[in-house]
Amino acid sequence: MCVASAGWRACSGLIPDTLDGPVSLLLASLRPETLEDYVRSVLRQLLLPDHEELLKTLWIYLEEDHSLQHAAQRLHVHRNTVLYRLHQVARLTGRSLRRTSDVTALWIALQAWAWSRADGPWPSSTS
Repeated sequence: MCVASAGWRACSGLIPDTLDGPVSLLLASLRPETLEDYVRSVLRQLLLPDHEELLKTLWIYLEEDHSLQHAAQRLHVHRNTVLYRLHQVARLTGRSLRRTSDVTALWIALQAWAWSRADGPWPSSTS
């Protein structure tokens, strides 16, 4: 059974492979409106179309376990470009990528955001 609200969906038994087990259980237990509010409160301006590049950089950086080098390779940019974008992410969200609680909030919000998209975050996110 799927519930959709303002572009968000919650489907029991339909959870993308990108989500961690515990995170998927957490997300599945929340109302779509609650997820949407959480994602908006954490990711803020990163959700604007103009900032998709920053959102993708953050996603890949966290997927690569905070490795600037690996993120840069996946994004086909210089390491310093990744660093610059991450500074922009911190500025726009008000969250530090050095603080565990902030990184956790960002990762859960990114997972919820990805879950809300039928096609996943980016077609090449696992490449």
